[in-house]
Amino acid sequence: MTTELNTLTPPCDQMNAGALIGRPDLSDDVLLDALRVRLKTRRQSQQDAEAVLAAAMNADPAALDLMRTIPVPAPVAHLSMPTQRITGKPQRWSMLIPEIRVSWDRG
Repeated sequence: MTTELNTLTPPCDQMNAGALIGRPDLSDDVLLDALRVRLKTRRQSQQDAEAVLAAAMNADPAALDLMRTIPVPAPVAHLSMPTQRITGKPQRWSMLIPEIRVSWDRG
């Protein structure tokens, strides 16, 4: 049985806090800053940010829910996209009327 690995999830021994929210490209310092901003908006102590991050790393559901609401910066890594054709195949349309035949090419 083979399983397909998620390319965004690092191996467990290299997992950082950013991987908890699907952004392994973010460092723990960036997440702590964003977590402090979220705690400030909730009128909670900003010094609790390290404790919340540690609890989230230990899979605490409440801490993980809070981590998923923090404002994080946009990704800076370039996304690789395969080249795709954006126009469809030419289509031939026709309409048959008993006396008149109308036909045209579209595309």
